[in-house]
Amino acid sequence: MDTDGDGYPDDVDAFPNDPTEWADSDGDGHGDNSDAFPNDPTKWLPEQGVTPVAAPHNSTTVIVEGSSGADRIWNVNPDNHLRHGHERRGRRGGGGPGRRPAVVAREGAARERGVRREQGLGLDLGDQHADARGGAHESRCRPRRSRTGSSSPPAGDVFYVALEGLARVDKRLPSTGALQSSAAVSGRPRHLAVSNDGSTLYVSNFITPPLPNENDLVNVWGGGGQLFVVATGAMTLSSTIGFGTSTHAPTEVSGPGIPNYLNAPVLFGSTAYVPSKQDNIQAGSYRAFPA
Repeated sequence: MDTDGDGYPDDVDAFPNDPTEWADSDGDGHGDNSDAFPNDPTKWLPEQGVTPVAAPHNSTTVIVEGSSGADRIWNVNPDNHLRHGHERRGRRGGGGPGRRPAVVAREGAARERGVRREQGLGLDLGDQHADARGGAHESRCRPRRSRTGSSSPPAGDVFYVALEGLARVDKRLPSTGALQSSAAVSGRPRHLAVSNDGSTLYVSNFITPPLPNENDLVNVWGGGGQLFVVATGAMTLSSTIGFGTSTHAPTEVSGPGIPNYLNAPVLFGSTAYVPSKQDNIQAGSYRAFPA
């Protein structure tokens, strides 16, 4: 007898009533045809084979947290001044943390925070478990006109805030927001990332400093984008990594120019990836460089 008509008799069919399945090699109750891991009884869904990615330790508008038992995504949107929380089945809640929220980060396993910018005056803290609407529970002051990047090291014992308006990076306590120490940099520090051991902070200078003779026949070799390296123990600037001009010929996927509007560094092993735009400041007939 072949009840489901799949060509496999019921006495050898592990799923006699399902014409799409007939074998279960690992005995996990999921047929081999739909089992992404037919020889592993501990998993059967494709996502169960994805290696978990560590929480980001850089400025970001999106974070994922799983401490509630289900994956939840938090994001901030500076265009509509809102913060949202989403679970796999749909939106969980949201709130308005203030004017133009810039980044969102998680403090340990129990809290998340949205950071305001522009004319806002605070770090807004919200409890991701207790507040179904995602509203702010607490605000802490910061200077005006300081567009802000924020990040925490893996240990979560401190957090760092880049204050663009003051050209400064603060180290603060998550519990009270109290200032521990600061590092003076230059330009417009907006985004940052913390090394995995928490000993080093990488801070991007959002706007590349003017190059020599930039308003005339510019010297593109006289400067470039900047990534500040800060030692977190003493909060001192230890070095500056420069990003020079690109001399690639203009194509659909590359071209000449200077990095500008540097975003948050993304650390991966011994490499840091720094997204940016690229300004071809040599273009134009006067400067005799291809557009």
